[in-house]
Amino acid sequence: MALAAGPVSLVLSALHLARTTGGFGNGQGRAGAVMGLLFAGTGIALGALALARTRRTGAVTTP
Repeated sequence: MALAAGPVSLVLSALHLARTTGGFGNGQGRAGAVMGLLFAGTGIALGALALARTRRTGAVTTP
């Protein structure tokens, strides 16, 4: 799920950051867009690590 939602979040946060004008603290959500970029990158990295581990060990977890 993180590998699917991560790139979408990354693109949306980048678009929002590019469209806002002014600095931080002006109420346009610029700081939230930066945090979204960081969280999306983290989600992609962790999702890739989890997928690689699952493929390496052959483990399948069921809820």
